Amino acid sequence: MPSGMARKLGTTLAVAALSGGAVAVAAAPAHAAPRTPVPYYNCTYPYVCLYNQVVDTVLKYRDFTTGWQSFSRTDVYFAVNTRNDDTAYIRYTNGDTACIPSGNPRAIYDLREFGTPNGIRIDTNPNCPTNMSRPSLSKQSN
Repeated sequence: MPSGMARKLGTTLAVAALSGGAVAVAAAPAHAAPRTPVPYYNCTYPYVCLYNQVVDTVLKYRDFTTGWQSFSRTDVYFAVNTRNDDTAYIRYTNGDTACIPSGNPRAIYDLREFGTPNGIRIDTNPNCPTNMSRPSLSKQSN
């Protein structure tokens, strides 16, 4: 905001407050509605990024592993896989496993579709197995 406009706004608010007028101030809601951050959801190659319910980044992974990496958080709801040729397997507390395909860094997947996710394994295989579940595409970044 240009400094002249800021001064005028401040003067107007001060005059309204001193004269007993009501002054409306915008406030953030008690809980934020889901939103889309900047394109690619603040997730750059070569990461698989995990997000909470309002699409704030909570965890990032990039290493290949032969075993599962357990999540340090329980508020994981969405995922983005920015890797070009590597799939990400998601483990769930109910024993299910799902696969997030590679090659679409603008896609955000709904991980809660199959339960509560609690682990990840990044694999060099470029394709998800045909018999494995895939989370639904939740939305696409600009």
